[in-house]
Amino acid sequence: MRVVAIAAAIWASTAFAANAGEAPAVTSVRVDRGSIEVLHRLPAVEAEKAMRSVFGVSARLNETEGALEAVGEYVSGRFRLTTPFGLAIDLAVDGVDRDGDDIWVYQSGAAPEGLTGLSIGNRILRDVSAAPCEVTVERAGAVTKLVFDDESQLSVTF
Repeated sequence: MRVVAIAAAIWASTAFAANAGEAPAVTSVRVDRGSIEVLHRLPAVEAEKAMRSVFGVSARLNETEGALEAVGEYVSGRFRLTTPFGLAIDLAVDGVDRDGDDIWVYQSGAAPEGLTGLSIGNRILRDVSAAPCEVTVERAGAVTKLVFDDESQLSVTF
């Protein structure tokens, strides 16, 4: 899993650099060679608030056993990808790490053949914050930035 974390960190460094400090949750989606890789960055303080709000437990993410895995479950339950035709794309949680003040959640899944776009459902941290959340989608070098404010579902076409 550490190899996944290192590769994801290198890939995400440019995607997240421009977004640092702008939104409480930032997500990067990469569609490449039949796969979809998703990387979420959440401030640890906001993730802890969400754990209290949603699960009713007070969890210190670096001290409570299983707390990081619970954040992965939380993110997985609030982030959805579907094809333009409404077919759900299954994403597995590949790992969750804490790096300083941020929690990183890694997901991946298979990209359906002939994928022409994505419909993205994003409710991450909406339980505790009304601030906009950003999702950047990258495919074949083209990058599209979506901002989720009042909307919980947005689409991108390739």
